[in-house]
Amino acid sequence: AHRPTVHVILIDALDECRNHRDGGRSSSERRALLRSLIALANNIPWIKVLITSRPEVDIVEVLDNTTFLYRVDINSGEWKTSEDIRSFIEAKSNELKLLLSVEQMDRLNDMASGLFVWCTTVFRYIEGSKRSKEELIDGIIHSPSSWSGAREGPLDSLYTPCQR
Repeated sequence: AHRPTVHVILIDALDECRNHRDGGRSSSERRALLRSLIALANNIPWIKVLITSRPEVDIVEVLDNTTFLYRVDINSGEWKTSEDIRSFIEAKSNELKLLLSVEQMDRLNDMASGLFVWCTTVFRYIEGSKRSKEELIDGIIHSPSSWSGAREGPLDSLYTPCQR
């Protein structure tokens, strides 16, 4: 008998999946997605689901109430990405030949609030612009909305200055 090929569904950073219509507060859609993936894996033997996530309360609750074959907890404490993001900021600044001060790099790191995607979006914005890179960085750091203080959160507010 021919065995079907195993297919793997990879969901990376499930904790970053949020409903942006309500400011990212609701986790009901994330729970529904997680339950659907678990049901899929339980009912179809040739489907495997691999999920990476920080241990958010709603995700842990669903997983704790589910039987699954394998779970790895890499870090049960608070996940710290600031050092990695700081290294990324430094590397991208060097790559783009941006002369950023330690204070500017620290401020960008703080503004990222632990989100790599925030930093990558900032640097894509800078790379794609015809304006002075230093002027753009200065505008991001000193923007009235400060790109990270908006009600929607650091990533949503990142796009506001781009629409001006």
